[in-house]
Amino acid sequence: MISRINWKTGLQIRCDKFICHLSIFGVNLHLNMHPITVYLLTINGLAFLFNGTDKWLAVRQKSRISEKMLLGLALTGGSIGGLTGMLLFRHKISKMAFLWKFFGILIGQLLLLYLFLK
Repeated sequence: MISRINWKTGLQIRCDKFICHLSIFGVNLHLNMHPITVYLLTINGLAFLFNGTDKWLAVRQKSRISEKMLLGLALTGGSIGGLTGMLLFRHKISKMAFLWKFFGILIGQLLLLYLFLK
């Protein structure tokens, strides 16, 4: 299986069976992990960084990262990174509408995981 994800951030992932090649801004890493593990680590890292960046932008009253983007990262597998970023940076923890959506996604993912592992 070969999959390739290109973002404008300079991130590139290429997987052949169980070896993934990760390139971030020209730095190459060869990971002996399952592609799903590499994907989850990557998407959770991005969710964590986006939460931290949005908090930094909020403090400086700059243009922000949309809630759709933060929830989209959680929905595509980055809920653990998003939750960690929310708690560590104390970001979006008082916005009830956002929290309802976020924890709905998290509970849905936990239910799917339970059903998958059952």
